[in-house]
Amino acid sequence: MGVFEFILLLVVLAMVYSLIAQSLKKRRGEEGPSDRAYPDEEQMVRELYRGLERMERRLEALETLLADREQERRASTAEKRL
Repeated sequence: MGVFEFILLLVVLAMVYSLIAQSLKKRRGEEGPSDRAYPDEEQMVRELYRGLERMERRLEALETLLADREQERRASTAEKRL
C-alpha cells in the first residue's frame, strides 16, 4: 500500500466518522429530553469529533508535504534531463 492509498483510506475513514457524529447530533436534537444520550456518550462524541478534526488537519498537512516533495522530485528529474 502506497502513501497515497494510505492517506486516501484515512480521509475516507474520517468522513465516515464525521457522518456518524453528525447523525448522532441530529438524532439527539430531534428526540425529546428523555430519549437523549447519556452525558458520557455526548462527551465521547465530542472527543471523537475533535479528534477527527485534528486528524483532518494532519492529513491536509501530509498532503501538502507529499505534493511539495513530488513537485521537487519532478523539478529535479527535469533538471537532470537538461
